[in-house]
Amino acid sequence: MESGTIIMGVIIIIICIIPFMLLNQNSKKTKSQLLQLLNDLAKKHNCQISQYESGRGFAIGIDETNHFAFFYKKVKEYEYEQFVDLSKIQTCTIEKITRTAKNNGRENVYVDRLDLKFIPIAKDGAVTKFELYRSDVNLQLFDELLTINKWVKLLNDHLQQMPRPKQAVLA
Repeated sequence: MESGTIIMGVIIIIICIIPFMLLNQNSKKTKSQLLQLLNDLAKKHNCQISQYESGRGFAIGIDETNHFAFFYKKVKEYEYEQFVDLSKIQTCTIEKITRTAKNNGRENVYVDRLDLKFIPIAKDGAVTKFELYRSDVNLQLFDELLTINKWVKLLNDHLQQMPRPKQAVLA
């Protein structure tokens, strides 16, 4: 009788553990695919990713030698590939778009979008945004706030340390 109870307990434990193992394996596979797609994007521009991070459906990376940032995102059937030549960027900021909603007499602030925003050196240059989070795609923030804060610091540190061409002085 005791051996039957032990066997039944082991079977129940195995049944409970298997879904977590499958989720973990699927997550590792997805991260590996995102990294491969990010590396493919970098190779198209003769670059190599030196630092990267992946999140829910996106991957971001930097080539510190050639001074490029890369971003890949897959949302349902759409894929977004973006890159930025950091030698043409003055600074990187976080663009956080929020909305306020009343609930039971209390005002709650919700994040609708989180973008890494690249401000160009040239006044007429185009601003580039890497969209890390959008509320109509993912209902809740996960690690996107941590990721965006880490990358804005990493990118701005890199921009500060980059060699810049000297500006001509007009007399």
